[in-house]
Amino acid sequence: MKEKLSQFEEMEQRMARMLHQMQHISSQCNQHSTSVDLENLDLEEVDKEMAVNEASHSTAPEDNAPIPSPTSSDEATA
Repeated sequence: MKEKLSQFEEMEQRMARMLHQMQHISSQCNQHSTSVDLENLDLEEVDKEMAVNEASHSTAPEDNAPIPSPTSSDEATA
């Protein structure tokens, strides 16, 4: 039973990864207004692109990031 559960979890992780790749490909197509040839698509290259994009997004400040709430020391000076 544990082996089947492990296989199911592994399959679920692969499906989640594939979904993430498909979402990335879709967003790239929307940005560049080009078609993608799925027959010749290099998923390793997609993974590299995704890693670069995710790294750039994690270091860039978000325009709509929530404003930090004031701490008790900030409230005392306000």
